[in-house]
Amino acid sequence: TLNLLPGRQSRGLRLTPKVATFGALISFVLLGILVPARRFLFNVDGHSLALVIVAVALLALALGFVFDRKAGFCNFICPVMPVEKLYGQEPLTVVSNAHCSSCSRCTERGCYDLAPRKALSARTRKEQHASSWTLTPYGAFAAAFPGFVVAYYLVPNTTLSHAGEVYLKIAAGTLLSFVVIATLARILRVRAEHALPVLGAGTLLVYYWFGAASIGKEWQLDSTFTFTIRALAIGLVAYWLVRRVRARYATSKSAGPIVVL
Repeated sequence: TLNLLPGRQSRGLRLTPKVATFGALISFVLLGILVPARRFLFNVDGHSLALVIVAVALLALALGFVFDRKAGFCNFICPVMPVEKLYGQEPLTVVSNAHCSSCSRCTERGCYDLAPRKALSARTRKEQHASSWTLTPYGAFAAAFPGFVVAYYLVPNTTLSHAGEVYLKIAAGTLLSFVVIATLARILRVRAEHALPVLGAGTLLVYYWFGAASIGKEWQLDSTFTFTIRALAIGLVAYWLVRRVRARYATSKSAGPIVVL
């Protein structure tokens, strides 16, 4: 909302694929900085959390004066954007976009609002080699993100003096995830169209698996709560993955041979 607030007062710059790639790298860096910082700062210091929320809000507003519509923040450097594209490969439901009733093509390629099912695949195309998707920014993110989530939940809340240790452990988990998945993709020649849904589903399941235990502990609930949330998560993620596979199969069958992503 803040990103779109300037409206006609914006300079109206559009987001080209080349600039979008640069912005994606910024969004990855911001995600890698802000999420681990929860462990030693934002989870334990409300004032710091408030300040960073205000800072991000002002950044979104400022970029709205430069770029057209969502090209400045939402589709450019928002740290949540890569996660949304990974999880949004097969939306369970599609709601109308109140912000963009008409499209100005502010983002030339990979806009989630314009084509949620294609937003991630449009940003992971690289030649026609089966495993080359891991060399694209979003492909590398998808391969590294499972380890990032696991490492985050394995690191406990601590103090600011242990910030370096937190970043080191989460970085190690992230790198290990990328190396393992990229290696398997190259050895087994796994295409992006097959790997990305599995990575999205796997990461989502890991998130809820650890998250259920975390919420149960924070609210002092018994193990029944954790078990229920985990069971529901498994069912929901399995349903999501099946929908994605079926949709992909139907698309490839109707369109004939598909280009390797």
